[in-house]
Amino acid sequence: MGQSKWNEEKIIQILRDFPAIEDRQKKEELFAKIEKRIDSKKTKRKPFRIMPMLAAACVLIIAAIISPVVLQETVLKKPGSETGQKSSGSPSEPGNEPTEIQKIPEEPIPPASGSEGTSLKAEPSAESEIEPKAYESHNVTYHSGVVEVPQDKQVVTVYYTDSRAEGVVPVSYLADKELPKIEALQQAFQMINPDKLGVLETVFHEGDKVKVSDDLEKKTLIVDIKPGVIQGGTGERMFMDTVNYTAFNLGYEKIVFKTSGEPGYDFPHIGPQDMVEIESPKGVSTLLTDNGTLLLVEGTRADESIDGSSLEENIRTIKIDTSRLGHEEAIQPSVFIKEVNKNEKTVSVELVEGSRLENNMMYIAMIEAMLLTSGQFGFEYVQILGSDTKEVGPYNLAEPIPVLKAPNVISK
Repeated sequence: MGQSKWNEEKIIQILRDFPAIEDRQKKEELFAKIEKRIDSKKTKRKPFRIMPMLAAACVLIIAAIISPVVLQETVLKKPGSETGQKSSGSPSEPGNEPTEIQKIPEEPIPPASGSEGTSLKAEPSAESEIEPKAYESHNVTYHSGVVEVPQDKQVVTVYYTDSRAEGVVPVSYLADKELPKIEALQQAFQMINPDKLGVLETVFHEGDKVKVSDDLEKKTLIVDIKPGVIQGGTGERMFMDTVNYTAFNLGYEKIVFKTSGEPGYDFPHIGPQDMVEIESPKGVSTLLTDNGTLLLVEGTRADESIDGSSLEENIRTIKIDTSRLGHEEAIQPSVFIKEVNKNEKTVSVELVEGSRLENNMMYIAMIEAMLLTSGQFGFEYVQILGSDTKEVGPYNLAEPIPVLKAPNVISK
């Protein structure tokens, strides 16, 4: 007779088609039972012609006693995947943790305090303060943002570019409040280490080539550039983006350019410029740098076919560009957005029933990307509805969350 058609692939396929079966037994007990049953079958040698029936019986026995945890960890692992996707309720065993960066932070921030409720008009208590924290998991670091700024601090958000010069990366520093803006900006230049973060600085950050001052009455940032230091179209774009968004976040409305003290600067591509109006960034993505730092990125769109003019478009297309782990959405695979609504100062993001958020670094970054995007459009709060998870990192999802005041904070 020919060989049995009940090969490993056939058995795996049948197991995948079975519905989930609840079982409270431990994996060790389950496998011991399976092994015992198989051994008992081996002692009774059956004619070879009934082997297909025996294989089918084994499939039924395994399906009847294996718990969903065992199925997911041993059988339902995607073909070709090095690390199987575990269910959110499955405990991980030492030595069997996935190599992906999706891991619950070892020292999570205490959840924000507040009463339960889902009213869009409810506002969090002014006394609750969520501080920045550097999450670390599997050699990846995420510098969280802040939704409340301490009274004795001011936010200085400096923009750099990613290693491919495709997006601008905000890096925030909390300087002393009494410092003038320009001094706080220069201090931030000194405190931020772009090489450590894996981002690129432009000539804007180099004090020997570019000097900055301001006119507070006119809400103007003055940028004095040495002749010829900005080279090429890419260098020009990187410079203009980093200056523009940094000035916007410092509260300026215009940028005045000078060349060694004289009015105007002759750029290589756009030509002479005396003054430009500042534009606010629109769109948020996330980036994992070669140095293992996960960062929120502003001013970029994941899909160039979308104009990015609406809040809903930007929230739905938040992406994560992980140069080492491949491309995946910052809106995690277990989360599906049903609709995005706006009500006065609050944006409500309603999730599809069954969407699940988890308390780990990737979901914190996802929420902060939504908070930053909503803040770009002038909203003050974000309410996430439809999740069975009530706390993610420092965020209490039962109440509206304030938008980010500063993303990617490297220091208090």
